[in-house]
Amino acid sequence: MEPTHSLRTLSAGTLQDSTRSAKPLSASIEASLCNYLGAFDGTKNFVHLRPFFDDLFADNLIHMMDGRAIDKRCFARINQRWLDEGMIASLEDVFFVDDDHAEYTVHWSNGTRSMVTHVVAFVVDGKIVLVKPCAETESVFANMIGECQSTSNVRHPLHQFQRFRRSLAGRLVK
Repeated sequence: MEPTHSLRTLSAGTLQDSTRSAKPLSASIEASLCNYLGAFDGTKNFVHLRPFFDDLFADNLIHMMDGRAIDKRCFARINQRWLDEGMIASLEDVFFVDDDHAEYTVHWSNGTRSMVTHVVAFVVDGKIVLVKPCAETESVFANMIGECQSTSNVRHPLHQFQRFRRSLAGRLVK
């Protein structure tokens, strides 16, 4: 039987075990992500979610939905709608790719519908500044928004955003 050896390095005058891997900086969002998704328990409202939302997402957040960028304010309204519909979120998987990127998979459901999203997040200073869905779940957010709009009244902010985007597109074509 051969002896087992641990690779050790001398760094800044201290002995460190190289088998212990340091977490990437992107892992700093782990607690915030869990708190944010934990608020989606089917009973909370956006007032309860807001501190977790602000702790996780940067003020200059860009969330890519169906190939279109939305800002933090619009994403907050979408979150409010999901809460109004009793969505429950469970974190299925999280992987901290490197210091700047994290990938996570979330299962969303409310008893009548269920969907899974898999996203890559760009992390700066412990907050998410960019969220991009992975190719396999790219249209899920758009479908979630579409279902929200189809069941909401005309004055709902998501419906108003959709109308504004269509009217703006009409102006750009002319």
